Amino acid sequence: MFLLSCRKEYVSMPYNNIEQFIITDTEGNELKASVTGNSIILYWPPFQPVPGHIKPVISISEGAKINPASGAEVPFDENTVYTVTAQDGSTKTYQLKTAINQPAPVFEIVGSDFLTLGSTINLSGQYFIPDTTQTRLYMVNSANTDIPVSLKDADKLWSNRILVKIPLDGRLDTGYYQVKVVSGRNTTVKGPYHIGKPLVLDIDDTYSLNEAGQTIKKGAEISFTYSMPAAAGKYFYGKFIRADIMITGDPSNGIYSAPVTSQDQTSLKFRVPADIPAGNIASVTLYTEEDDASPGGIFMYMWQQNSSAPTTITE
Repeated sequence: MFLLSCRKEYVSMPYNNIEQFIITDTEGNELKASVTGNSIILYWPPFQPVPGHIKPVISISEGAKINPASGAEVPFDENTVYTVTAQDGSTKTYQLKTAINQPAPVFEIVGSDFLTLGSTINLSGQYFIPDTTQTRLYMVNSANTDIPVSLKDADKLWSNRILVKIPLDGRLDTGYYQVKVVSGRNTTVKGPYHIGKPLVLDIDDTYSLNEAGQTIKKGAEISFTYSMPAAAGKYFYGKFIRADIMITGDPSNGIYSAPVTSQDQTSLKFRVPADIPAGNIASVTLYTEEDDASPGGIFMYMWQQNSSAPTTITE
């Protein structure tokens, strides 16, 4: 009797392909990559924040292994490379390639002739990613230095508009600046635009009439204690020239100028004019040299707002 034995031979398979590569976008939709040759091409949809990392679900040839593994977090950039090893030990590498369908932002500066430190800059346009981690704003000075403008405190950050205050913190001075918007992987630069000195309405300033509620003679001095941030004060300290006073019930509705007699960074003194009529002070408005050439000034005192008792001018 003869006994025959047979042994089954298993051949190691040579397949090392990526068959499917899937991620989800920020809205939860599946994105399937196009695997062509040694490239994994991922098309990212427009108007969505581009992630820094992804966790793809990957299908490969039967019996093969892949490194990094399916589900592992990897950078979402072209430095990410996968290696697939077949059963027979042969390998194939795949490079991740990203195709970001995000158009570059376009914008115009609304009211670009009237930009001032501390005022709101209005960028009207398209293709801003409305995410402060993806969209950034810079003022670029003449030395080509980027000065960041925080969008976390922006009044509005929409896909078509950015409203944010121009910094008044000492990092910017008056002069010409370009405006740079970085949104996702795209950058747009426009300008230069001139930024002027801060307007009073954009300054956190306070004024207190020291003689409020008292009686003041014509020709005497009146004084104010005031404060404003140093970053704004540099444009105003020592530059005040007069205060305009109005009297309640004055039939001529006259404006009477009181010249500055002394000033420093906390106090202002003025000489009450001799031709001012007797009566209660209705308002006091402060002027600088630049204000003098244009309408408007700084309202320092208005009787009904600042004091319950009237401040009276007498002979």
